[in-house]
This record gives sequence, structure tokens and C-alpha cells, in this order.
Amino acid sequence: MRRRNTPKKSETNQNNRVKGYVGGSLGLFFPDTDLSLFDINTGLETASIDINTGFGVSVYGGAKFNKYFATDIEIALLGGGTDLSDINYGIFAAFINPRFIIPLTDRNNGVSLFLSPGIGISQASIGDSDVIFLDDYRFTWQAKAGVSIPVSKRLSTFGQLRYASQTEEDTINFFGTEIGLNFEF
Repeated sequence: MRRRNTPKKSETNQNNRVKGYVGGSLGLFFPDTDLSLFDINTGLETASIDINTGFGVSVYGGAKFNKYFATDIEIALLGGGTDLSDINYGIFAAFINPRFIIPLTDRNNGVSLFLSPGIGISQASIGDSDVIFLDDYRFTWQAKAGVSIPVSKRLSTFGQLRYASQTEEDTINFFGTEIGLNFEF
């Protein structure tokens, strides 16, 4: 008599349960926007600011529903300098991201690709210690894609590319390259 190799009931239930995860990333960001400053009284343009490459961090936490789909909430901070001396910029953003996962192996914890679009809100601030030229909140969307490589059963490292864009005029859009860690519990 032949026996089938079927998974044990406990293994099947463990693979289908929702798992939590947390993580973070560090990266370089390349803004693609020049902003104009206007005189409040006359409405005339007084200066144009070219935003330089910046550095950023993000932290997130979420739920992985199966090996193909997860969703998370993310907080990102980035900042850098401008072509005007002593003028800096900073961006704070909060996103809700679904994550679509493409496993490259049959194992539950193997190398995988991911795509993660997101929507949220961001605040951009440009100024120096005395004057803030821009300080507003805007609807923001983003798209992330990358590869995740396991380090252990619960820990993985990843590399990702990100593009984010604020809506409306005089916005800050940026492209980023990041590396990070993800811990599943």
C-alpha cells in the first residue's frame, strides 16, 4: 500500500494563519522637483529652490495574510539640503500599503519579490532655523518594488526602489533606493 505525503493538520493551519511583521529601511532619496517661492504681498516669484539628494528612514508594521499578500502602515522621514545656503527640507509621510508577494522558492520563508503601492498623507517643510517657506500637508501616493532575502526563520533583509509623489502644484516628488530589515512574528 502506498502512503501519500500529506502535510500534518498543524502544519496546514500554521501556514494559513495571519502573521504580524515589523521592519524599517534606510535610503537615499533623489527629489525631482524645483519649488518656487512667492512674495505674500505681491504674489511675484522671489526665488526658485532646487532640492538636493536627501537621506531617509522608514518604519512599518503590518499583517501577512498568506505567502502572497500582506498590508502595512508605514511612517517615513526624509530630508536634505537645497541649493540656497542654510535652507533645508524635510518630509514626514504616513502610508497604508498593500504588499503583493511573489515567492521565488516553494518554501514559506524563501527569496521573494514584492510590489507595494500605497496612499497616504505627507508634510513638506522647507526653511532654515528662522523662516519656514513651505509647510503643508498633501495627499501622497507611492509605489515600492524590491526583493526580500531571508536571514533566519523570522528575519529577512530587503532592497527596494520607491517612487512617491505629492498631489497639487509645487510638490515634492522623489525616487529612493533603500535597504532594510523585516521581522515576522
